Amino acid sequence: FISKQYLFGGGAVGAAALNIAQAKVGLGFFQAIALGILCNTLVCLAVWMTFSARSTIDKIAAIIFPITAFVAAGFEHSIANMYFVPIALLIKNFGTTEFWGAIGRTPAEYSSLSWESFLIN
Repeated sequence: FISKQYLFGGGAVGAAALNIAQAKVGLGFFQAIALGILCNTLVCLAVWMTFSARSTIDKIAAIIFPITAFVAAGFEHSIANMYFVPIALLIKNFGTTEFWGAIGRTPAEYSSLSWESFLIN
């Protein structure tokens, strides 16, 4: 946040982070659990596939498809969520007026983004 990375691309990076985080905190409890379990299944598959690989190149090739699949399917990864939601909260609460003007939105449009929704949902 301090590096102002959210201002890159005329604010497009920050706007994307806000939209992703808002979608993540909007999930219901059981939906988030189910998406997390499916993500973990593919991550475990990637790890198991690396055990059968002999070289580093084989290991890298083995993890590409399961990881790409969970990203493309929109599954929930807790580590990714621990980045997107806090960075979006920082942008929402401390973003510059330059940023909000560049994306043409206001912090009020992201009312569902809160620490409570991050911790409880």
